[in-house]
Amino acid sequence: MLNKDTARGPTIDIMLNYRPLGLVHAKASSIDDELMAIDTGHIKLYKNAEVEVTIPLPNRQTQRFTAQVVQSGQMTVLALHNCSNKTMKQLNALPICANQVLGKLAFT
Repeated sequence: MLNKDTARGPTIDIMLNYRPLGLVHAKASSIDDELMAIDTGHIKLYKNAEVEVTIPLPNRQTQRFTAQVVQSGQMTVLALHNCSNKTMKQLNALPICANQVLGKLAFT
């Protein structure tokens, strides 16, 4: 589901399978070939934790892949793993791909 927040730009609702807690709702705000910026609200994910991401696609299908938390805090950043070329093509077609949030991050 695409959400439009005028201050932050579009987001997409996603689900994370995060072993310590189970399923966690998040909003993806930016994605590129290797990274995805997400907002988990008040839930903090541990750095280097592995998560399974489920993201809805416009054709009523979903895409699942694994990712690793590389930055946690006000904005959480995931490094995408095991994404096939087909998966990346589908993700790059999402409206959040145009956001430039990830290019401005300074990893600490």
